[in-house]
Amino acid sequence: MAKLPQGWVVCQIKDIGDIVAGGTPSTQNADNFGGNIAWITPADLSDYKEKFISYGKRNITEKGLKNSSARLMPKGSVLFSSRAPIGYTVIAANPICTNQGFKNIVPSKQVFNEYIYYYLKSSKTLIENFASGTTFKEISGTKFGLIPFPLPPLNEQKRIVEKIESEFAKIDEGLEHLEQAKEQIKQYRQSVLKSAFEGKLTQQNPDDEPAEILLQKINPKANFNYNNKLPQGWVECQLGEVFNIVNGDRGKNYPAKNKLHTSGIPFVSAINIQNSELFIENLLYLNEQQYDLLRSGKITKGDSLLCIRGSIGKHCIYPFDTGAIASSMVIIRKSLPNMNKFLFYYLESFCFKQEVKKYDNGTAQPNLSASDLKRFNYLLPPLNEQKRIVEEIEKRFAVADEVQKVVEQNIEKVKQLKQSILKKAFEGRLVPQDPTDEPASKLLEKIKQERNKNDRK
Repeated sequence: MAKLPQGWVVCQIKDIGDIVAGGTPSTQNADNFGGNIAWITPADLSDYKEKFISYGKRNITEKGLKNSSARLMPKGSVLFSSRAPIGYTVIAANPICTNQGFKNIVPSKQVFNEYIYYYLKSSKTLIENFASGTTFKEISGTKFGLIPFPLPPLNEQKRIVEKIESEFAKIDEGLEHLEQAKEQIKQYRQSVLKSAFEGKLTQQNPDDEPAEILLQKINPKANFNYNNKLPQGWVECQLGEVFNIVNGDRGKNYPAKNKLHTSGIPFVSAINIQNSELFIENLLYLNEQQYDLLRSGKITKGDSLLCIRGSIGKHCIYPFDTGAIASSMVIIRKSLPNMNKFLFYYLESFCFKQEVKKYDNGTAQPNLSASDLKRFNYLLPPLNEQKRIVEEIEKRFAVADEVQKVVEQNIEKVKQLKQSILKKAFEGRLVPQDPTDEPASKLLEKIKQERNKNDRK
C-alpha cells in the first residue's frame, strides 16, 4: 500500500467493525420462506447497480431466521459477497439477512459505511488474493478480517465519499453521451438499410436488366408485383421464390450433442453465430459417417444460415466448403452468384424484423418454419443494382465501424477513470487533508473502547 498522508493509519477490516457471516434456512421446509424478513444472495446482486439494498427475490420467516445461521444485519451494514462471485458490495437500507455467500461488516460509528463500501468495490482483486478454493474461490471470515484497510480521519472519509460521487456523476454523464452515440450509430445503420431496401441508396441505371427478367431466370413460375412505391426495375415477391430454403435434419440421424467431436466437419448451431459471423471457437464437429447419414441440412460455402427457433434472426454467410446445421436453423441458398450479400443485409434490416413479427407465435420460445420464411415479402432489384447497393452499404458501414471503434475506446477509457479515482481516494490523494481533523489513530482507540464497553454488557 502506498505511503499514506499524515493522520491516516493502515489497519485491518476486523479493526473497523464486526464481521458477520450469513446463512440459509433449510429449503426443504417451506415455512422458512415467504415471511417479512429481507434476505439476499449473491444472485440478487448480479445486475444490481445501486449502493443501498432493501430486499432480495426471497424473504425468510422468523422461523427460518431462528433455525439457521442467518443473522439480521442492522441498517447501514456493509454486505460483501465472499464467494460465487467475490466482490459484490451493497449497504443495507434496512435490517436484512444474507446467505452464507457473504461476509458482512457492522461498522463502528467511527467509520463511515459508504467509505467502506467504495473501498471494498475498489479492492476486488486484492481480496481475491486472500481467497482459496478449487471449484470456486471463497474468502473466510478470518481472512476477510485480515484485509488491509486505509483509515483516514472520519471527516475526511466523508469528504472522500462526496468527491468520489461527484466525480462518478461526471463520468456517468460522459458514459451516457457515449452510449447515446453508440445508439445513434446503430440507428444510422438501420437508416442506411431502410434506404437501401426502398431503392433510395443508389441511382437506378436504365440499362440494368430488370428484376422481372432476373426472377424469371431464377424461378419461371414465380409470382410478383410491381409496387408503385419501388423504383422502376424492382419487383415485389416472396423470399421462397428467389432462394432455396432448406431445413436442418430432424430425423433419427440427427446427432446428439454428446456424440459430436472436437474436429471433423463443422456442425453449426445458433450459439456459433455471433454478430452475424460464424464463431469458430465453440464449434463442434461431425465425423464423416455422421455427415453422410444426414438427409438434409448440409451446407456449402456461401450459404446463408438463419436461426428460426429461440434466437430468431441470428444469421451469417457460411465460409467453409462443407458443414451441416442444427435443426433450429435453415439454409437460404442463392440461385445465382452474387446474391448472398444483398440477402445478408436484408436479414440485418428492419424489413426482415417486420416480417418476423407477422409470424411471432407469442410464446416464450418463438419459432418460424421454412414454410413461413418462403412467404416473407422480398423486394428484388436488378442484379447489377444489388451489387451497387451492397457496395454503398459497406462503404457507409465502414465509416460507422471506425466511429464506433473510437466511441468504444473512449467508453473503456472513461470506465478506467473510475478505478483511477478510487485508487487516488484510498491513497489519500483525492481530497486535501484538514490538520484540524481528529487523526485516525484516535478513531481506532475509540473503536477499541466501544468494543470493550460492549463486551462488559
